Amino acid sequence: MEKWDQALQQAIKLAGNQAKLAKILNIGRSNISHWRRERAVPAQHALEIERLFGIDAQDFNRPRRVRA
Repeated sequence: MEKWDQALQQAIKLAGNQAKLAKILNIGRSNISHWRRERAVPAQHALEIERLFGIDAQDFNRPRRVRA
C-alpha cells in the first residue's frame, strides 16, 4: 500500500468510515471513491484532513515519476 493510500485509510478510520469522512468534509461519499480510483486527494481536502486529524497533507502526494 502506498503512503498516500495509507494516509487516506487512516483518515477514514479516524472519521469512523468513508461516509462519515465525506460528511465531515462536506462532500459526497463518491468523491472519496473517486480519489481512490484516480489515486489523488485534492490539495484543499488534504489540508482540511491535516487540520482535522493531524495527518500530514504531504502524505497525500504521490511521488511523481521522472521520465528519462
